[in-house]
Amino acid sequence: MKRTPVLLLAAAAVLLIVAAVVYFVLPSLLGGSGAQNGATAVLTAPAQQFQVTAGQAFRIEGEVKGSVVAKVQVLVNNQPIAVIDQADENGTFPLVIDYQIPPNAAGGSSVVQLKGFNAEDAMVVSSDPVFIQIAALTPPTATPAPEPTAAPTVPPPTPAADAPTAAPIPEAARIVNVENDKVNVRSGPGTGYELVGKVLKTEGAPVKGKSEDGTWWQIEYADAKAGMAWIFGELVQFTGDAAAVPIVKVAPPEAAPAEATAAPAATATPVPAPTTAPAALLPYSQADSFAPRNDIGDVPLGHNGEGNSSKWTWTINGAQRAEIEITAPTGVPDVYDCPQGNLAGVQPNSAAGKRVPVNLPTGEFPFTLTEKGYYVFTMYVTKADGGQTSIPRAVIFGCYKKPGR
Repeated sequence: MKRTPVLLLAAAAVLLIVAAVVYFVLPSLLGGSGAQNGATAVLTAPAQQFQVTAGQAFRIEGEVKGSVVAKVQVLVNNQPIAVIDQADENGTFPLVIDYQIPPNAAGGSSVVQLKGFNAEDAMVVSSDPVFIQIAALTPPTATPAPEPTAAPTVPPPTPAADAPTAAPIPEAARIVNVENDKVNVRSGPGTGYELVGKVLKTEGAPVKGKSEDGTWWQIEYADAKAGMAWIFGELVQFTGDAAAVPIVKVAPPEAAPAEATAAPAATATPVPAPTTAPAALLPYSQADSFAPRNDIGDVPLGHNGEGNSSKWTWTINGAQRAEIEITAPTGVPDVYDCPQGNLAGVQPNSAAGKRVPVNLPTGEFPFTLTEKGYYVFTMYVTKADGGQTSIPRAVIFGCYKKPGR
């Protein structure tokens, strides 16, 4: 009796099993998620638990490939530090990047990862995360200065102007906006300084200086006074030698004059710059409240003789950044017997009608309202995975909900 057909069927079954293993299992073993769409992402350097000191640079190497991949982001603590949008002739995105840890970085763990996105800007693959250990710089011990033998008669020096204090920076030091549609440009290194313009996505500018804490870049900007203005470093991509960029000291921002008819303004607390904390690596969660009570969308500020000031506090995990904005919508919901609010009566005025960055994972925003009406406080959150969400809260001052509502 001939057994050739049986042997052929058995051999065919074995070949099908081998093909399934190669197609479905092997890509996932080679690294990263996204094996179901044929894309792979692998980090070959640094190694797990790689150790580096704040202010030092290290090399990031790896590759992402797949026909569905249109661009690749390199992320440190879920913050993009580089974007590659050109594949080689084999459809592979190879990368070799030198990244410098900020000199003021705190010690602890950080995460390096690669992510691939399709033409619709949706993530299709990511590498396994690599955890590195950062050692913070130990500040040098200050030597006490000798006590003067007589009181100084020279008046204190005037704050330095916006001129660099070191040699000119080579043109290689630049910033490029690769993340947001537009990034604010200000007259000084902080959100309390005047807004002088915006840098649109993919636009860049030469860097001429940096703030004392290293979080803001001074750039060439034709529309600004003396051709210089400032941009927040975490919102743009920097290229060049950061250590060679000189520190530029500027005078504090001038306080805006108060309205003649407005009540005394509360002490304005500058909105702090966003920070990346280990909480950004946790699953997304949000909680917020107003103090001293949380029902100012139902019962107005100033009720029963209480003050017209409050404070918005929040705790948000699993997010890479957040911004707040205060608006006074023209279409007041029918549930409120309130006029449209007046943004000129909001103190501090930094977030009135515009978005400003705030601290994560926890933060607070104290404020005072001096004009009767309906307002909306909104927090815009960018999650760790790049997703977007918003937290709107109604705030009323000097008016009420309609009876029975």
